[in-house]
Amino acid sequence: MPLSQVTCVTPSRSMVSSPALSLDRLRIEYGSGKVVLVSPHDQDSFLTALGKGAHAA
Repeated sequence: MPLSQVTCVTPSRSMVSSPALSLDRLRIEYGSGKVVLVSPHDQDSFLTALGKGAHAA
């Protein structure tokens, strides 16, 4: 997904099945109502990198 399509990133502990390996997840909303749950090893670094990319776009 292009970074420009990301509309919202929020913490999630949802039990919904996803490619995330843990329940300590981030819910990424993008495009027209699409959602993916991810579990980056270092959420703070992931969010920082995501923010830097958003400013560069």
